[in-house]
Amino acid sequence: MEEVIGKLNSFFTDSVILRMDYSIQALGGEVESLTEYSSAELSGQAFSKICADQDSWMKIESELKQGYFADVTTSFLTRENKSVNVSISGFYLGLISEINGYIILKIKLLEDNAFLKKELVTKKRELDTFIYRAAHDLRGPLATIKGLVNLLKIRQGDHEVDQLLSLIEIHANKLDDRLFKLLYLADDNNEAEHCTGIVKFSGIKKTLEKTLGDTFQIEHAIFEFNSTTESFVGVNEHRLTQLLNNVLLYIIGLPLATVAKEEKISIIISIEGLKTKLKIKIQARGFLTTQEIREVISQPISLYNDILHYPFLFNYFIAQRESKQLGAVIIPDFSHVDEQVLHLSIPVNFSLKTDIAHTPSLLEVSTEN
Repeated sequence: MEEVIGKLNSFFTDSVILRMDYSIQALGGEVESLTEYSSAELSGQAFSKICADQDSWMKIESELKQGYFADVTTSFLTRENKSVNVSISGFYLGLISEINGYIILKIKLLEDNAFLKKELVTKKRELDTFIYRAAHDLRGPLATIKGLVNLLKIRQGDHEVDQLLSLIEIHANKLDDRLFKLLYLADDNNEAEHCTGIVKFSGIKKTLEKTLGDTFQIEHAIFEFNSTTESFVGVNEHRLTQLLNNVLLYIIGLPLATVAKEEKISIIISIEGLKTKLKIKIQARGFLTTQEIREVISQPISLYNDILHYPFLFNYFIAQRESKQLGAVIIPDFSHVDEQVLHLSIPVNFSLKTDIAHTPSLLEVSTEN
């Protein structure tokens, strides 16, 4: 049933799934965003817990006696105890499928000026902050280049040209690098959407080993890649590869804790495939993390703002982008200045898994449940 509920959640992202006793089984992703509650928090709770208007809830219960209803207006309570106007349509799941014992309530947000205004103010504040930081960060190299060009114009002789041109090139490259990082971060990478949905871990392992071979040449460093399954169905394999590759680049970009005891430098990736998610643990030892790095990574990240302020964490921010696209979260754990563990839990995309189920290639792939 856990897998069934996961599939229902991927199909009905704008819905609440109830049990027959009107307790909450799960919230769709859009409803989680609307109420600011997670499914885990409300699972088993009475649906009335998030209803601001109890009379409307009684009407919903009454309307369901005929099996379905449409467009009942009520209000939801958010985590902050604020009221949001919604329209609800509902039906017994057994009416359209062989799955009995559940009620589907489809939620539509009605225009709520206060709610929309809050969202707009939040987005505007984030945009203003980004524009200010971008202008400040990019103006530095540009102003330097302009100053050097002015020096070229007033030079006394040509003997200074080479030195000034060298400085201009350095700052132009700096400006180009920052613009590139912003563009790379903003690129949604369309080819990631054209995926098979089948992750083959041997391929990911080869990619990570090549990254290490090209960029990290420490002879006695330990790299292990362990998986409980050879392949996994229902996860965008391109985004997962990008995520793990950028996590690896972030780790090996950190300063080494010691060069005298190279055997203590290790990166161990452990992957476990479950029915509804992929669990990944990345353990790194021998790489130093400063207090600043730990504080930045442990806080919620605003990608565009932070890439300007902390360019040395570029690969970590790219990994964050890919994890968001996969619906996953990276949870860091710093046990010591030279030891860290990154935990990832990637949910199965059941709609993607359903598409794959209709292709012959699925017969060639075995997944570990």
